[in-house]
Amino acid sequence: MTTDYLPLEDYKKLFPYLSYDNFLALSISLETGLRIGDVVALPTTSLNGYVLNYTASKTGKSGTAYLSKTLSDKLHRFKGKSYIFESRSKSGHRTRQAVWRDVKKAAFLAGIDLNIAPHSARKTYAVKVAKEKGFKAAQKALQHEEAFTTAGYVLSGILTEANNYASMSLKNEDIELLSEMIAKKVVEMLPCVKGCVATCEALDTQ
Repeated sequence: MTTDYLPLEDYKKLFPYLSYDNFLALSISLETGLRIGDVVALPTTSLNGYVLNYTASKTGKSGTAYLSKTLSDKLHRFKGKSYIFESRSKSGHRTRQAVWRDVKKAAFLAGIDLNIAPHSARKTYAVKVAKEKGFKAAQKALQHEEAFTTAGYVLSGILTEANNYASMSLKNEDIELLSEMIAKKVVEMLPCVKGCVATCEALDTQ
């Protein structure tokens, strides 16, 4: 099941039910868009003042992100000797599965009726960047090779916020770009759809 987008203001409901280390990990993802697996693997040396240096494990690309003063101060006080998020029970860093379990439990306790997981924070970040800086800026920030991947994130935010009767403000050019990508994807799928229909009709005649 696809992870749902969660509006930024709803994290206030989620955070009180998270352990402190997982709250910090999810906060980093919210502010940088990093995957939770990359967040928990951050070495202590990656944190330099308000600057966070990282390498995305999925793409192998390095990057630099800037944290808020509030979050940065908390991380400097919390960080471990080798990793920012050191394991509670063994050597090494905290696992993404541990964060996942805590987030799922917190969402249940908070009464959030959505499929919330750590990856939801990455989607929330994508929507925030798209609204503030545009769609292409969101794609670049997330290091997505395919624009349609970013479109899926942004569209999930549009649909969720529309269902919550909230406004989703995007620039006209971004709306046009999203519409073009959706139309292109539909056209790409048409041969497959036609083929499936033809197969079903042939089976019906047998």
